[in-house]
Amino acid sequence: MSGRCAGLEDEGSPSGTTLWQAHVLSLLSRRLCPSTFVEESAMTGNGLTDHAAARQRQRGIPGEVVDCLLDFGHEEHDHRRGAVVVYFDHRARDRVRRIVGREAYRRLESHLDAYAVLGRDGAVVTVGHRTRRINRA
Repeated sequence: MSGRCAGLEDEGSPSGTTLWQAHVLSLLSRRLCPSTFVEESAMTGNGLTDHAAARQRQRGIPGEVVDCLLDFGHEEHDHRRGAVVVYFDHRARDRVRRIVGREAYRRLESHLDAYAVLGRDGAVVTVGHRTRRINRA
């Protein structure tokens, strides 16, 4: 199964995920990712900058949450800084719950207040926990 969030299928189901779920995951994970234009020295292997990887570790955000955030999160353009903020809104949370299953969702649920900031080149610049509402334009 493709997609960054692929390892989170429900262990209770006989085959992990259904064919439909695998198809939806592959459709959602196909993104034009211009992060390849960022210098390799400034990025880790998974599309995060060194700064984002450090913040992820410091803030205790699991890599699976960042992967699901990039696969399913709602994108909101930040007009002041020219970046894109990705976060879990209600629809994104519902998609994650349907795709990964109940048990995996329970493990991730406490971290679904996370957000990621994507730079103009598509690289993840930083990650954190939302403490306020994200203003929508």
